[in-house]
Amino acid sequence: MIDVRGQRVSARDRLYLLADMPTMIVWGERDRTIPLAHGREAHQLAPGSRFETLPGVAHFPLLEDPEGLAVVVRDFLETTEPRRIDDEEWARILARAPRALLREAAVYGPPDAVS
Repeated sequence: MIDVRGQRVSARDRLYLLADMPTMIVWGERDRTIPLAHGREAHQLAPGSRFETLPGVAHFPLLEDPEGLAVVVRDFLETTEPRRIDDEEWARILARAPRALLREAAVYGPPDAVS
């Protein structure tokens, strides 16, 4: 994802897929690996997402503030209605994909197939 030349992969053109799914984005306010502005932009591009920041945390909230992370995750789980999306609904969501994204998927396969 990141090499000596910087960030090589972006999910910006895919975040609209989260519109029908409960999504929380948690970001460290001192993250210098992937800047806070990227988290804010991801939040804007993922309709209905919830965005939380952790003060004093850089890139590894699990290590740097596990308690703070647990608080925001627990609150999200307790206040968010779960969502189940069946195959037909998922197909409708994917059908809204931009044509360029569909061409890329045909070339590279599903994201979990990319190494």
